[in-house]
Amino acid sequence: MYNQNFTENVNWLLAARQWSKTELHKRAAVSLAFVSDITAGKGNPSVEVMEKICGALDVPLPLLLLPNKDLRYIVELYEALRKGHGSAGIENSLGKEPPE
Repeated sequence: MYNQNFTENVNWLLAARQWSKTELHKRAAVSLAFVSDITAGKGNPSVEVMEKICGALDVPLPLLLLPNKDLRYIVELYEALRKGHGSAGIENSLGKEPPE
């Protein structure tokens, strides 16, 4: 289950950042063949390899082990906070009206 979450989240982040597998391979110092296996759901990465990939993606490992919908929610919150929108910005980014 965790490998499936990891695979889905890595693929989602690659798409969101418009990175290729080659880009991840270079940034993570993991073989391109292994990156391809991981993104295809065939790989069984060690914690060391997962940490390298997380370092390249700049995302803590526990987040990449969450179900993808949870990671997407956390990323939306983080991006809203990073952009300095405060709580109203967070709620607007989630499709909700700000509190009155």
